[in-house]
Amino acid sequence: MWATVVMFAVMAMWDPVRLGVAVFVVMRNRPIPALFVFCLGGLTSSLLLGLSAVYLLHGTTKRLLADMNSTTDAIDAADAKLVIGGLVLLVAVALLLRAGTKTPVPVAVPVGSASSAGELEQEIEPEAPTSAPSLTAWLTTWARQLMQSQSLWMSFVAGLWAGPGPHVELIGALGVILASGECKSTQVAAVVTYAVVSFAFAEIPLVCYLIAPAKTQQYLAHVPNWLRARRIWVMATALTLLGLYLVFSGSLS
Repeated sequence: MWATVVMFAVMAMWDPVRLGVAVFVVMRNRPIPALFVFCLGGLTSSLLLGLSAVYLLHGTTKRLLADMNSTTDAIDAADAKLVIGGLVLLVAVALLLRAGTKTPVPVAVPVGSASSAGELEQEIEPEAPTSAPSLTAWLTTWARQLMQSQSLWMSFVAGLWAGPGPHVELIGALGVILASGECKSTQVAAVVTYAVVSFAFAEIPLVCYLIAPAKTQQYLAHVPNWLRARRIWVMATALTLLGLYLVFSGSLS
């Protein structure tokens, strides 16, 4: 049981979606506290879900896993992974093409020219007030402000969301734990092991900070600016890895 649970946890640790969320968290102005809160949120949701399966929903979880296995038998998971992976790769290629063709266009404004100044004032003249923004525009603005927020709650929510995923590895680990027939304490230890190992990518920098805080802080201080300057390339790379992961796993299924 233990070897299988650790194997599923290592597979979950390298999930590209989780890594992408962690990259977004590190882009905060306070990377160490944000990473700690992100890890705390991820461990909280993983442990709550795992312990609920062991204690509260033991029989229900077994039946649910059996129903999910019977349902997935009727669906070709390999084809689904290939299709989704191909679509993700297309999005990554589009981002790479956009990043390669996007060049800044400098705009020169003559200094000391009265006519130019007058034209500039006319160009920047405020427009007449329009009607109230639509719900879609309001939600888009709210989401953008939330993404740019430096609040640690955003990192905690991201950890809560990323904690249970990826679902395939989590379901596999819980299935092995519940079917092992071990006592409750052993199953709880297995759930804790899965949660800790699956978040090792976020825990390793925190351990490094405890050992060498100055060097780790100095290194992580350059990460946000580096990522912001290359955000399109970073996003395209993450999508490429995710697409290749889906295509590769689908071709082997």
